[in-house]
Amino acid sequence: MQQAPSCNLGRVARQPPHTAFKAGANVYRHVAHARPSVHGQQLCKQSVTAALQHTQLQRAARHVQVNSTAEAVSSGSYTDITKGSPEPLGPSRQGSVTNFAVFSHAATAMSLVLQNTADDSRQEIPMNKSGDVWHVAVDGLPSSSICYALRVSGNGGWETGYRWDKSRLLLDPRAPLVAGRKTWGTREPQEEFQLDKGSQWWGTFDFDSQFDWGSGYSRPQLSLKDLVIYEMSVRCFTASKSSGVDADMRGTYLGVADKVR
Repeated sequence: MQQAPSCNLGRVARQPPHTAFKAGANVYRHVAHARPSVHGQQLCKQSVTAALQHTQLQRAARHVQVNSTAEAVSSGSYTDITKGSPEPLGPSRQGSVTNFAVFSHAATAMSLVLQNTADDSRQEIPMNKSGDVWHVAVDGLPSSSICYALRVSGNGGWETGYRWDKSRLLLDPRAPLVAGRKTWGTREPQEEFQLDKGSQWWGTFDFDSQFDWGSGYSRPQLSLKDLVIYEMSVRCFTASKSSGVDADMRGTYLGVADKVR
């Protein structure tokens, strides 16, 4: 599994209280088991297993798309740029237009940085503000194989808690995927690791990704009052040999799926 990236923007890009925070591939999953019946437990286990397998397949596909030169986008900048929409947060797709929206009540400026996976060239695009959300839309972006990050500015200083650093690129807390780290704990060149600053994390997306849940799949439709919510670290759940999971699945979503079958 990937190491959880240091992507909490804190006061830089704080999420509204009602939104869920997902930090890349090493997200914390809520695994729900039903109390009242064996049948309910089986249904819920099927749902969890399918969801975990879906996530693992997405991660595998992402590494092919981001790291493969055959899938890489062509070199060049994007000029068909519009104001975009403040909703929904994160990257979203409508036709050929990709919209980016990020919440930050304290930022005074924000820009979107696109990285071309073909030649590592970058394009920086100023974002617009509506309320506390910064946004911009780009027409013509491919539906995958694009890495992106944020450059954020604001008032304050290190002693105030608003620790702005325009030289650093930030990970979008709503990025559907985090690029890199195919092998957990092994740094990759694109991280541009610096001993005093750590790694540079890039968000990415795959709007073409699809998952076949199977013809017989249906949601358990269990009431919230009948659930026991178990929050855990995906990697730590099966990373140890004592988990009994095969070595190639330890610390992965498939490892969790193997344990809850």
